[in-house]
Amino acid sequence: MAERKVRTIAFQVDDQDFIAEYEARVKESGLSVKNYFVSLIKADIAQHQTQTAETPSRQSETAHETEKVIKTPLYDVEIVRVSAPKATEPEAAVPPSAEIEPEPVSEQEQAAPPPVQESMMNLFVKVTIDQREALEANKIENGETVGNVLNRLINGFLENMRNDNLSDEFDETFKYYSDNVKSCDTTVSAKIPVRNNQELAEYLNEVSGSRNALVASLVHMELNGQEMSQEQGMSM
Repeated sequence: MAERKVRTIAFQVDDQDFIAEYEARVKESGLSVKNYFVSLIKADIAQHQTQTAETPSRQSETAHETEKVIKTPLYDVEIVRVSAPKATEPEAAVPPSAEIEPEPVSEQEQAAPPPVQESMMNLFVKVTIDQREALEANKIENGETVGNVLNRLINGFLENMRNDNLSDEFDETFKYYSDNVKSCDTTVSAKIPVRNNQELAEYLNEVSGSRNALVASLVHMELNGQEMSQEQGMSM
């Protein structure tokens, strides 16, 4: 009969928390301190032997196993293996026919430029008092404000001036009010484009004329139904 070898294993621990937890576990197991300690070591040895006994091929075959339990007299040791994530397939490309096409834009929408806001300015000039009263009366009768009338008259004058189409009646009326500019003593106003004011200034610089005389001439011809252009007349 082979001689049985016995070895004494002893160690000291100064971690009070560990000692308290260890003694509680021994008490719960119902084993002696010796048997509890031996059961822990046996469980650890069994786990190590199980892991080293697996060949590489076996490890590959069990890569997707989720758990393995080793039974001991004291407790179950649960070894959890996390499966390798499965390779995800790339998302299928959307065929050209399935792509969402933008709604067509009409040629008119493509060609239409954004509206440009024109710079405006207030124009203050003087006309005769009779002309101012006539313009106010026209406003009551036809609903056209004094400013709108002046704006319309100036636009018509500039168009004919650019085309060199001013009538002889305009030349005569403009000369009359230029010679009698002091009769223009009542203020009227209108909001006109800045570019129109610049064209008026350039014209008056060329003829050495007065802005008051020019506007008074336009109002006079409007009130009397005289022709500003050589082709068409103006009427209120």
